[in-house]
Amino acid sequence: MTKRVALLWYGEVSDDNPVIGGRDRLRPLYDALVNRGVQVNSIPYTHERHETVAEQLRIYDGMMVWMNPIEAGQSRARLDDLLAELVSDGVTVSARPDIIQMMGTKAVIYKTREMEWGTESYLYDDYDDFLEIFPARLANLGTRVLKQGRGSSGDGVWKIEFASADATSLDSDVHVMNAGDDATVTTPLATLMADWKSDFSDGGYLVEQPFLSRVSEGMIRCYMNANRVIGILHQLPKSGGMNVSRSGLFVKDGLPEGMAVHNPNSSQYTTLKTKLETEWIDTMCQMLDMDVQSLPVLWDIDFIMGDKTESGEDTYLLCEINVSSVSPPSIAPFDQLAETLIQRL
Repeated sequence: MTKRVALLWYGEVSDDNPVIGGRDRLRPLYDALVNRGVQVNSIPYTHERHETVAEQLRIYDGMMVWMNPIEAGQSRARLDDLLAELVSDGVTVSARPDIIQMMGTKAVIYKTREMEWGTESYLYDDYDDFLEIFPARLANLGTRVLKQGRGSSGDGVWKIEFASADATSLDSDVHVMNAGDDATVTTPLATLMADWKSDFSDGGYLVEQPFLSRVSEGMIRCYMNANRVIGILHQLPKSGGMNVSRSGLFVKDGLPEGMAVHNPNSSQYTTLKTKLETEWIDTMCQMLDMDVQSLPVLWDIDFIMGDKTESGEDTYLLCEINVSSVSPPSIAPFDQLAETLIQRL
C-alpha cells in the first residue's frame, strides 16, 4: 500500500509555488519522497486553520513539521496536542512533541551540564527561588546569560553583568544585552527580574549559564539527520554583539562563492563531527532517557567554542538545540532524509 506523508509548515500558500508554498527549501525533500513512491502533500498551518488541518492530517502515515515555538504571538501548544494524539494512534511524526520537550528546549543545557559539552548552569522554575538565588550567583560567578525555555533567533536570551565590580544587591544596576537585537540597557537588577516574573507562568522557566566569550568567533551549527551530521554552518555576530542569526556574517573558508554551509566532512570541523556521531549524541540520549531511534529526522545543534586544550585544540560548549522548525540546508542529502523517514513509517 502506498504510504502517505504530510509536510506541515506554518504559513500561507504562495501563488507562485502552490506545492510547497513559502517553504520552497522543502522542495528537494518533497521530490525525494515522491521518487520513492510516497504520496506527499504540503499542508500550510495557521492558528486559525487548526480544525481544518486537524481533519486533513488523520489520513497520513507520517509527517514532518516546521513550526517555531511561537508564531504570530501564539504558542504551538494546540498543534502539539494534536500531534501527540496522532502519535498515540501510530502516526510517525518528526519531531514528536515529547522529543521537542526532551531535547528541543533550553532545559537541555541544564540536563546535560555534566557532559563534555556542558557548562556550569542552573535552571529556575520558581520565581521566588530566582529572586533568592540569581543575584548571588551573578555576583559570585560574573557575567551570566539567561535563556527562556523556548525561543529562536536569539529572542528570549540576555547577557547580564553588574554595572560596577562591587555591586551585589537587587538595587544595583546591571548591563543587559538582548541577544535578539544586541540592544543594551542599564537598569536595576530588581526591575529586570520583575520583568521576568511572567516567564514562570504555565510551567515556564529560565536557564542560566556562563557568558561564553568566544561567541565573538561565532556559533557553529551542526545540521543533523537523526545521529548523523549533514552540514555545518559557522555564523558570526556583529562586533561586540551576540546575535548570529540576523547578522548575515559567516565563516566561509574554502567554500565556493555563494555558499555558507560546509560539507560535514570539512577538515576544520572533524573533531566536532566525530564527537557528535561517536559519543555525544548517544550520551545525550542516555541522559535524557531517549531512544536514539526517536531522534528527529532533521534537527540542529549549536555550539560556541570554549577554552582551548593544553595542546591548542578547540573545545565545544552547547549553546542550544533546535528541533521545532529546522529548514534543511541546500547541501542536505535529501535522499538520506527521505529514507530515514520512510524507514520509520
